[in-house]
Amino acid sequence: MALKCNKSFSLTEVLITVSILSVLIIFIFRAMNTCLAAARFSQNISTACFLAELKLWEAELKAKNTTASLAQSGTEVINGKEFAWSYQSKEAENSRLLRIDLKTSWDEKIREQKYSLDLFTYFFSGSGVP
Repeated sequence: MALKCNKSFSLTEVLITVSILSVLIIFIFRAMNTCLAAARFSQNISTACFLAELKLWEAELKAKNTTASLAQSGTEVINGKEFAWSYQSKEAENSRLLRIDLKTSWDEKIREQKYSLDLFTYFFSGSGVP
């Protein structure tokens, strides 16, 4: 009498294998989604930094032409996303320093994200003398 060798999988083994693979696939897709969300947030914060730098240079140009305090705000659409910005400048206690409060914000999914700068800087008068 010859022995039969059973080389098939049982239903239990197949179900366990499929469930393990399903969990792994779900985990991989969720990890990819988290990485993409982090990349989008990083892109938005970088864009907000570049926008803040641009508005800082604009504030410097306006400060060279006037001695009054400056305050301005607006919105910019960059890469399909709307960024709000505002800055306010005023002379510090030392008349050679100018204090600038610069804020940028944008909507990230459900809530608003903010990036702000508060700095003191030298802005020279139009004559070029500090």
